[in-house]
Amino acid sequence: MTLRIFRLSLLFYVPILLVSLIALYLQYESKLDDHKALENRSATYRANLLSDMQQRIVYNVDFWSRIRYPDNFSPLAKDSTFMNPYLDIMKGISDYYQFRYIDSTGQELLRIERDGKTQKLVEGKLQNKAGRKYFERGTKLKHGEIYLSEINLNRENGQLEESRLPVIRAIAPIYSESGDKLGIVVINFNLTNLLNRLKVQLTESNFYLVDQNLRIVSTNTDLPDLGYELQDSSFLKKKYVLEELSPASLKNDSTFMHSGSLWCVRTLNLNQDYGENKSNYISDKVVRTASSWTVIHQVPRPLLRTILWPLYRNIILVNVLAFGLLIICSTIFVKKESDKKFFYKELDAKNQRLEYKRETLKVANESLNALNLRLEKRNQQLEEFNYLVSHNLRAPITSMSLIVELISEAKSLDELKNLTPKLCKVTDNITDITEDIKEYVTILNNKQVKLEEINILSVIESCKSDFADLLLDKIDFKIDCDLQAWDKLYFSRFYFKSVVQNLMSNAIKYRREEVASYLLFRTTYEDGVKVLYVKDNGRGINLDLHGANLFKLYKRFHRDVSGKGMGLFIVKSQLESLDAEITIISKEHEGSEFKIKFNKI
Repeated sequence: MTLRIFRLSLLFYVPILLVSLIALYLQYESKLDDHKALENRSATYRANLLSDMQQRIVYNVDFWSRIRYPDNFSPLAKDSTFMNPYLDIMKGISDYYQFRYIDSTGQELLRIERDGKTQKLVEGKLQNKAGRKYFERGTKLKHGEIYLSEINLNRENGQLEESRLPVIRAIAPIYSESGDKLGIVVINFNLTNLLNRLKVQLTESNFYLVDQNLRIVSTNTDLPDLGYELQDSSFLKKKYVLEELSPASLKNDSTFMHSGSLWCVRTLNLNQDYGENKSNYISDKVVRTASSWTVIHQVPRPLLRTILWPLYRNIILVNVLAFGLLIICSTIFVKKESDKKFFYKELDAKNQRLEYKRETLKVANESLNALNLRLEKRNQQLEEFNYLVSHNLRAPITSMSLIVELISEAKSLDELKNLTPKLCKVTDNITDITEDIKEYVTILNNKQVKLEEINILSVIESCKSDFADLLLDKIDFKIDCDLQAWDKLYFSRFYFKSVVQNLMSNAIKYRREEVASYLLFRTTYEDGVKVLYVKDNGRGINLDLHGANLFKLYKRFHRDVSGKGMGLFIVKSQLESLDAEITIISKEHEGSEFKIKFNKI
C-alpha cells in the first residue's frame, strides 16, 4: 500500500514539478528583466551625466573660440585690458583646471591654472607645447571644429602631478578680428567631481567607464581612476582592462548575459539627442575625439545568485509542501478507491444510457430532417409541375381555340380544308404534352428521370406547332436549325422539350417588332462535349444590371410583357438536374445567345 501511495503521489507530482520549473523559469526571466531595466536606467543616468559634461565642455570651449581677438593678440601685454572681463568669467567656473592660449608655433600666450592649495586661478609659467599630440591635433582644426582629448591624469612636463587629477582637454581654434587664425585655446577640465558622481552607488552592480580599448577610466570598485596610467608592468596593467568583454560588444547599446554575469552597455554618442526636454548643443558642432567612452554595468555572478536565490527558495518550499500534500491526498484516495470504482461504474452505466438516448434522438432528428427535405423537394416539384402544365398547355390550347374560331367563321370548303390539318396538328401536340405530363408525374413518383435518345429537330418542330402565331404565319418570326455537328441527344424528352419551349416562348414574347425576328438552334462540340447554342435577335438583357438574378425564381426584367418569371428558372433547374449547364451572352437591343453544355452526354 505504501508503494502504491508513493507511486500515485509521484505520478501527480511530476506535472507539478514541470509547472513549478516553468514558473521558476518565467519568474527568473521576469526578475532578470526587472533587473535589466533597473541597470538600464542606472547606466542611462550615468551616460546622461557624461553627455551633460561633454555638452558643457563643448559649449565652454566654443565660447572662447567664437571671440574675435585683436590682431597680433598678446594677452599678457598690450591686450591685457581686453582679457580682464574674460578672466573674471573664468573665476566663476570651478571645473577649469588649466586655461591656455597657444600660438601656431606651440608657444603658450596665456596660461591660467588652478592653485592646488587655494583652489584659485593664477597665472602660470608659459611653456612650449609644440611636441604634444593634442597641440598637433588642435592646429589641424578648421573653423567651427572642436577637439576632445582622452581622459588622462594631468601631467606637467611629461610627469604625473601628485594630485593625480583626471582631466580632459578641449581644444578649438581662435581667430583675430581680421579673420586670421591666431592659434588654439586649450582648456583642461577637472573631472574629479564628475567621476565621483558617476561612482555614487545607484545599484549593487559594478560600474565601469571604459574607453574603446576597454581600459577602465573610472569604476566604483577598489580600482583607482585611470589606474592603467599608474602602472609600468604589463602584467599589472591587465587588471585595469575589462577583459571579460570584447571591443565588439561596445558598438551598440545592449544588455546581455556573459560568463555568468549580467552586463549592461551604454555607448556615448556626442551627436545624438537624449531625454524628453534636453537640447543637444553638440549636434550643431563638428566634434572630433581622441577616444570614445562607454558606460558598463556588471552584476557579478555571486550578486546575481543572491538576487535570484529567493526564487529558488520559494520553488523548493512549494515543491516540498506540494509533495507532502500529495502524499496525504494519495493516502485518502487509495482508501476510498473501492467506493470511487463503484461510483464510476454507476456513472458509466448512466452515461451509456444517456448516450443511447442521445443516439436515438439523433436518428429521429435525422429522419425528421430527411422527411422535411423530401417535403420541400416535393413542394418544389409540385410548383414546377403546376407551372409546366399551365405553361406548356397554354400555347397549344390558345392555338386550338383560335383555329376552332376560324373554322366556325369559315365561308368556304377550301378554308375548312386548310384549317383542319392545323387543328389536327395542335390536338396531336396536346396529346403529346399530356403524355409528357403523365411521364413527369411518373418521374415525381419514382424519383427517377427517364432518359432516351431524342431527335433534336423533331422536338423543335413539335414546339413550333404549339404557338398559333407561328402556325398561322401571323408574325415575321423565323426558326432556323444548324444541326450538322450532332442532331441526337440522350436526355429526358420531357425536360428537353420544356427547355426548347421556354426558350422559344421567350424569343417570341421579347422579339423586336422593327426587325425580322429569328431563333437559331446550332449544335457543336467543345472539348469533346456536346453544346447547343440558341440565339435570337430580340430585345436582349442588360447583364451588368440583371445578370446575377437572370436564372432566379420569379425574376422578370420586361414589365410590358406578361409572365411569372419562372421560365429560365425551370430551364436551369431541369438542365442542372441532369448535369447540364446553361449560360448566356446578351446585349440590349441586339439579342441573346444561350449556351447549353451537356457534360455527360
